[in-house]
Amino acid sequence: MVDQPEKELDKLLTNYYIKSFQKSFLVRNNIVVTFTDKAVSLLKAKAAAGGKNLEQACTDLLSDYEYGLKLLNWDEFTVDEKIVNNPKEQLEELIKKAYEKK
Repeated sequence: MVDQPEKELDKLLTNYYIKSFQKSFLVRNNIVVTFTDKAVSLLKAKAAAGGKNLEQACTDLLSDYEYGLKLLNWDEFTVDEKIVNNPKEQLEELIKKAYEKK
């Protein structure tokens, strides 16, 4: 921590914002959300570009997923780089695939 304080601070803040988002999403929707490392990296870049913190970027990105995942009756979900890059298209694809199986 002493050798690379900025890097360690970034890790701590990233962990804090991701955990905070996961907790609030779980409380609101009863769905556990996890993130791939690549997704977190992309989200951090989007947050910085938009002048937001990481938790706000996650909330904005996944706002449509709250209803969509409830519709699918999922209790857990992993966010990957495809979702970060094209959230609406990926959600539509998930719903489409789920209904094709029925």
